[in-house]
Amino acid sequence: MSEKKHDVAIVIITFLVLISISQFASASAEYPKLLDVPWDHSPITVFIDDVDVPPHYSPTYRTQVESALLYWENGGNGKLDFTPDFEIVDTDDADDADIRIMWVENIEEVIGAKEGVAGFWSSYEVNGVYLRGDIVLEVGNYQGNAWR
Repeated sequence: MSEKKHDVAIVIITFLVLISISQFASASAEYPKLLDVPWDHSPITVFIDDVDVPPHYSPTYRTQVESALLYWENGGNGKLDFTPDFEIVDTDDADDADIRIMWVENIEEVIGAKEGVAGFWSSYEVNGVYLRGDIVLEVGNYQGNAWR
């Protein structure tokens, strides 16, 4: 993978993790605060599906997700009112993971996302607390009907 694609992938993954957490950042016009603590437990378990992957998947994607999780554990952008603690779990615990991350070849076809969308966060909440969330990411740089 070229260095440019690698950098773009890191930015996308960091952005998606940011989306899943930033809803709970300090109150401001930029980061509205919804909850003090979005999860009722710690650590937050994360399953990274690097087995059931599309053809253009790169093993570096997992490393990039791990880097994004460390970024948030180390304070991220400084806007969170809590310090997340993530634990990456293996396939045996995938169904019970708090956050499940998976890749698809074309996110527009799989979840009906608008053109240009590189990832999607879907959360499941009960009484204002997350039960789990799914992050679906598109691999590489698929644009419409061809790889660029």
